Amino acid sequence: MSDVHDAKQQQAEKRNLLSIFFITLLIGLGYQEMIPVVRESVRTNGLVLETFLLVGIFFFTSIRFFVGNQLHLLSPSLLKMPGLTWLYDLAVIIIQSVVLIFLGGVSAIEVNRKITIGFVDLLITLYVVDVMWIVSQWVIGKRKVSMGMGQLRDEFSVDSPCLHPVIKPAV
Repeated sequence: MSDVHDAKQQQAEKRNLLSIFFITLLIGLGYQEMIPVVRESVRTNGLVLETFLLVGIFFFTSIRFFVGNQLHLLSPSLLKMPGLTWLYDLAVIIIQSVVLIFLGGVSAIEVNRKITIGFVDLLITLYVVDVMWIVSQWVIGKRKVSMGMGQLRDEFSVDSPCLHPVIKPAV
């Protein structure tokens, strides 16, 4: 039993290490995309309020997703679930991180004036993906609970020993 527990613990630690490294790398790429765009904007137009606001929104949004996604991937409840559940969550988090990379690349107002899919569009896409992920987790969780209810019904059937306790005489 201890060997099985140790193997699961090692698997969880590997998942944690992989997720921390990969998500940090993707968020770093988002900042790498943002810096040259904002630097060029500041060099050509000075510090414009709109660019300052876009950078601030990008910063706080990326921090929110970075911390939230890390905490989610490291949560004990997720680590107890099958590997496919963790992989599904990681895939969605990677999609969110890719959207954040593109969001970083359009964090200057001048860039947004020249393109068709701009900062606001990507920000909305990011939150739509997040809401769809939350809804899918709810649906998956509800399905698992309904499947588990069948097991509970079997445990508490009329013939179950739980409903027919053995009464021992007092000594």
